[in-house]
Amino acid sequence: MFRVALPAGQYGGRFAGIFVSGLDIVPDDRLTQAFPSSSEQGPVKVKTVEGLMQTSRRAFLAGTGALVATATLVRRAEASLSRGLKLGELVAQSAHTVVATALDAHSEWVLIGGKRRIVTDTRIRIEETLAGKRPAESEMEVRVLGGIVGDLGERVDGQAELVLGEPAVAFLMPISPVLAYVTGAAQGHYRLLADTQKLLRLRPSPHLPLLLRPEESAAAVLTGTTLDQARVLVRGAFK
Repeated sequence: MFRVALPAGQYGGRFAGIFVSGLDIVPDDRLTQAFPSSSEQGPVKVKTVEGLMQTSRRAFLAGTGALVATATLVRRAEASLSRGLKLGELVAQSAHTVVATALDAHSEWVLIGGKRRIVTDTRIRIEETLAGKRPAESEMEVRVLGGIVGDLGERVDGQAELVLGEPAVAFLMPISPVLAYVTGAAQGHYRLLADTQKLLRLRPSPHLPLLLRPEESAAAVLTGTTLDQARVLVRGAFK
């Protein structure tokens, strides 16, 4: 799914995310939490892995030409597949498997592979370690690719989206004692949402991609399980 972020001063100074699916536009506030911004003025340039699109509020809202132009891009993005990681692979590739709550986030430019990229670092509080070693600190930062810095936004498909204030199960690969990536991107992140009986159950990360052989994936095994059930499954896969 292709997402365009527009600075919306008329919406309380928050960014409004817009999903483009065919010609449907649906506002969404979650982008504000995932990708905080330091700017509310001027055009927003949105860069994706499929290409670069520049837009402004007036140009985007005034016409539908840009929507038609992105139809091919949307179909290409939706047709992409990722190899489904099995639960044993996720656990084996992760130094820490934790229950954590996202506290705050910021985006910045960093050098990755010699290229400048936007990343979003989210500070999390470790609530419980399900497998692997407990992190050295009670808080650490989790980095995902993409975000908004000033008037430029970058979207990378298939990344985990950590929602502020919400607990989640995360499989983490640390690159320092206080900074980690999510193993398998969105495949290594599961929201913890209460069901009608107020039991916390694992739900897929919002941007989980289409998976090859999804029935064998960790997402198929863990989605819908209670936290107690997930705890048993994850520890059973830990070797």
